[in-house]
Amino acid sequence: PALLWGVALANIVAGVPLDAENEYVGGVVNLLNPFALLGGLVTVTLFATHGAIFVALKTVGDIRARARRFAGRTGLVALLALAAFTIWYGVAYSNTSLTWLTIAIAIVAMIGGLSANARGREGWAFVGTAATILATVVTLFLGLFPQVMPSTLDPAFSLDIGNASSTPYTLSIMTVAAAIFTPIVLLYQGWTYWVFRKRIGVQHMPDPVA
Repeated sequence: PALLWGVALANIVAGVPLDAENEYVGGVVNLLNPFALLGGLVTVTLFATHGAIFVALKTVGDIRARARRFAGRTGLVALLALAAFTIWYGVAYSNTSLTWLTIAIAIVAMIGGLSANARGREGWAFVGTAATILATVVTLFLGLFPQVMPSTLDPAFSLDIGNASSTPYTLSIMTVAAAIFTPIVLLYQGWTYWVFRKRIGVQHMPDPVA
């Protein structure tokens, strides 16, 4: 899923073959182009690093040390892939120069996260990789706006925020639903993070019962 998430996002921002009816007319090979595969490499390594840092943040002893080492190794690959992918995107596909600011934020946050991980500051490392993920997503959609999915066949066939949006009635319903349920989701996610805020180790395991 992490690989396909990056491949899908890369194809969305780079464009796919859409005809005059906004129908996809390409094949699987079209979706597995070098830019998309590089995007998949970014998400796989970035998410693996982010997850390993979280494991290190929540554990003690050998597991913590191994998770930090894993995050350091995958993080270097993620950093190089991220830099190549975002710079390629900024040069070839972005519609605004503002993306260079978010690209810089993503790369600096990744460097900061890896530096914090190397020093055993997993909390700041987790913040750094989270900021990297956020800044990367902002970069892609900031550079894409106002398009939703460009057509590589003809710009006139592209989907944009006008011809791809739902009806005003649907948008009104979804706005109300989001206003109600988004705070609820944030509350229970915050509660679960608070409940499981402490580190755990083998010493917390109860003795086996015969």
